[in-house]
Amino acid sequence: MLGKMFSFLWRNAPKGMPLPVIGLAVVTGLTRDALLIVTNAAASDVGRPNFFSFWLPVFLATLAAYAVLHLVYPVMAQTMVARMAAALRLRLTRHLLETPPLFVQSREHGSLYHIMTTDVQVVTQISRTLLEFLPAVVFLAVALPQIFLMSVPVAVFTVVVMAGGILGYYLQRRAISGLARDIRALEIRYFERVNDVIAGFRELKLHRPRRADLAGEVEDTVGAARDTTIRMERRYAAGEVVVQSLKFVLVGGVVFLVPWLGEGDGTVVFRLLTVILFSLGPFEAVVSQIPGLLRAMVSFRRIDDLDAELRACAAPVPDDRPMPAPFETLTLEGVTARWGADGETGFALGPIDFELKRGEIVLVVGDNGSGKTTFLNVLTGLIDIDGGRILVDGVPVEEADRAAHRDRFSAIFTVFHLFYRLFGLSHVDPEHTREILRRLGLDGVTDYDDGAFTRLELSSGQRRRLALAVVMLENRDIVVLDEFVADQDPGKREFFFRELLPELKARGKTVVVTTHDLAWVPWCDRLVRFADGRIVAVEEHGRPDAEAATH
Repeated sequence: MLGKMFSFLWRNAPKGMPLPVIGLAVVTGLTRDALLIVTNAAASDVGRPNFFSFWLPVFLATLAAYAVLHLVYPVMAQTMVARMAAALRLRLTRHLLETPPLFVQSREHGSLYHIMTTDVQVVTQISRTLLEFLPAVVFLAVALPQIFLMSVPVAVFTVVVMAGGILGYYLQRRAISGLARDIRALEIRYFERVNDVIAGFRELKLHRPRRADLAGEVEDTVGAARDTTIRMERRYAAGEVVVQSLKFVLVGGVVFLVPWLGEGDGTVVFRLLTVILFSLGPFEAVVSQIPGLLRAMVSFRRIDDLDAELRACAAPVPDDRPMPAPFETLTLEGVTARWGADGETGFALGPIDFELKRGEIVLVVGDNGSGKTTFLNVLTGLIDIDGGRILVDGVPVEEADRAAHRDRFSAIFTVFHLFYRLFGLSHVDPEHTREILRRLGLDGVTDYDDGAFTRLELSSGQRRRLALAVVMLENRDIVVLDEFVADQDPGKREFFFRELLPELKARGKTVVVTTHDLAWVPWCDRLVRFADGRIVAVEEHGRPDAEAATH
């Protein structure tokens, strides 16, 4: 167990720090041994003529070294742990951002969140603890052999008592680890239910039985977590009782065992008690942390597993990668794909044969579940295809080209996220941004200041138009809008189809829009109909003149 934790620290600690920190831990632990040796040696010399002139300066110098090192070592150790934790968080986040698009969608979000927050915090804390009692381990490694030199029976008794305490904790390892895993699973379940409460707040307010049912599940989950935590705390309490009892067993054992065995006089008892009393604090510190170390093993393993998984599938993209050149045609030839966590379940798409041309407006229609959104995910490179191929200007998009392929697109899907800042858009003209907000009817609703929007708590239609403002600022070649007008009022829909789409087309943009509103079909260049995961019809259209559009 300790080996795995030290291995984790060694692999994740900043380069050049582990060896100096471990070396300093050894020296720090030895200063406590030095104090013990000086104290016992001075006790043996009481009454000598030079007792004070020799031993008092030696004791004070040793004490000063002990104090200085016990001040310097924790700071250095905590510095290493803080830097390790920061590097670990940054690495996990960076690798998560570099994973394929479906990585997050195929995993439980509560579990990912728990690993990258709570588990990292647990590992950070236990790493501090591990380094804190490392000097104690060094001290015990030197101090305990001294007991053997003074009295073998007492040394055997000491080792047996200490080993008994450690064995008791070890026997609880399986149960404690199991309880820790159960608590973690319950916490994840609770996180998910809290997300249900927040995300579905309106639906819960409108449906009392649903609200009561969800509240009941939350109560059951919280209650199970509470009861499991109490059971684990009882085991911790039992371990604390064992530790405290062991201290008195050791002290009492020396006081009564040495005279009974005839191993020495009061001086021997004093020296043995000195060693044991010096050892009790470090021994208690080490043994009392065993339950925490056992519990933390779950977090160490989960972080290692996630880190290995992220490393295996992460595909780093150079920051200075140029944007792809303008395209003329984007072609799907016999493309098949499946939307789901594995290859056996989920929605099947295709085979799809389709060609998207530069500067056209394409409307995609079809019933719910017909494949429109899956088609958009395939088109934008957010879903890997199972068969067929995607070509840009006749050149196949290979695995290594998919990240660059996604750079052609800006998209607003049915479920989307608004970032509070314009990440990735560092040179945006504030006045130009405000003009876009004004055109989209968002002036007075939110503003753009210091690289961020002043307000994101908007209606669903306003949020979608704010997302469109971001898309317009990104200025990508292809704009994909999934059910964009579904929550817009008639005036906003008319502005979108009659004014905005023609403007984007005039600027050479290609726009793909899914909709159920067939009233605006004449305003597109092509209409693509989907059913059962396939394209069943492609109709050519053209923008009507103004007079025809009014009738």
